[in-house]
Amino acid sequence: MAPKREAGKFANYLRSAWVWAQNQTPRGVAITALVAALLLGVSTLNAQTTFGSVVGSVKDSTGAVVPGTTITATNEATSVSREVVTNGAGDFTLAELLPGAYTVTAKLTGFKTLVRPGVDVRINQATTVDLTMELGLVTQSVQVTGEVPLLQTADSTVGNVVDQRRIESLPLNGRDFTQLTLLIPGAAQASLPGSGFFVITAFGTSVAVSGNRPDQNNFTLDGTYNNETFFKHFGIRPSVDAIQEFNIQTNITSARFGVGGAHIDIATRTGTDTLHGTAYEFLRNDVFDANDFFVNASNGKKSAFRMNNFGGSLGGPVYLPKLYDGRKKSFWFFNYERLKFSRESSTLGTVPTAAMLNGDLSIDTAGKPIPQIYNPFTTCGFANNPPCAKDASGNPILTRQPFPNNQIPADLIDPVSKIYAQMFFAANPPTALFQAIPRT
Repeated sequence: MAPKREAGKFANYLRSAWVWAQNQTPRGVAITALVAALLLGVSTLNAQTTFGSVVGSVKDSTGAVVPGTTITATNEATSVSREVVTNGAGDFTLAELLPGAYTVTAKLTGFKTLVRPGVDVRINQATTVDLTMELGLVTQSVQVTGEVPLLQTADSTVGNVVDQRRIESLPLNGRDFTQLTLLIPGAAQASLPGSGFFVITAFGTSVAVSGNRPDQNNFTLDGTYNNETFFKHFGIRPSVDAIQEFNIQTNITSARFGVGGAHIDIATRTGTDTLHGTAYEFLRNDVFDANDFFVNASNGKKSAFRMNNFGGSLGGPVYLPKLYDGRKKSFWFFNYERLKFSRESSTLGTVPTAAMLNGDLSIDTAGKPIPQIYNPFTTCGFANNPPCAKDASGNPILTRQPFPNNQIPADLIDPVSKIYAQMFFAANPPTALFQAIPRT
């Protein structure tokens, strides 16, 4: 009877939903469906690989296991908690925890409440916290301090976590978080497809880990696929201020990653139980730069350079007065970053003198004689010119007539070249270096 009763309830739910949808506008139905998808999709997102966990066992002072103990992990930034009960062997697993600092509490009747603050949960890592309970009243509490062992015994995969403090504190050229992957053992910078600032900005630092090729690395963003398939780099690069931490895993033995190189998983930040924000700008400007030595020696203009990297972030609890109080339950986080970049580059070249432009090639720009030049149209055997003499082997001996005083006649200078020379070189001093300044 129970299955039939449950099927009847489900049919009633469907009938009610159908009646409601008939009385709504298409826009209202679409918005409701979107909200439902977002709310119901939370359980699907939790199945990704961007979370950490806390594992351990509970024992008493004699070393005997303590089953039935209630273990609670509370996020110190958001006050969101997760609760489990130890099994018959006294073991527990708190899974799917967002990276951050947690306070772990153990409670059981007949024992003092055990509180262990400052337990760091890392992305894609299992933090081991073994607890020892003392006899006493549950209203009494014992606070345990000390660092959690760094050795990960729950997984053979080697993980190197770069936390938010290092991401924000260490200098990063171009605010590229992938530069921090070079901090792990066995990582070496590899060549990028192309060169220049734009390649670094777009694709980050290409890293070979443990002797593997850079295109064997795998990127995930909050547990989702984040690979650009052409250049084999990340697909989306979040702002440095939007990253909570990222984990670089090597010695991968699990088939869930599907890669032979390194697995780089990025966890983005979430809002906290209080309102926090940042604002920043990083700039470079030629006002603070010296001119290039050779350009300066030629009285050339200093190339312009403008780079402004600015943005900000803001996060906190979802709080709508008189409608919804999401403190300790729901949070939001917003980040914005923009890069404005332009620069000039100088190319130095020798500028011909006015006499040279008129065909006088007797002296160079330094006043030194130029070797003899010849008229190519007087080459023997060319057009109607006399045939060339031959050597003893019968090969022609090419001869030409020199230009008198190395002066090219005006009628031999191409008219297009004359116009081009007037337009291109007219504004430059006759003995200076030509400075071409393309903008990017």
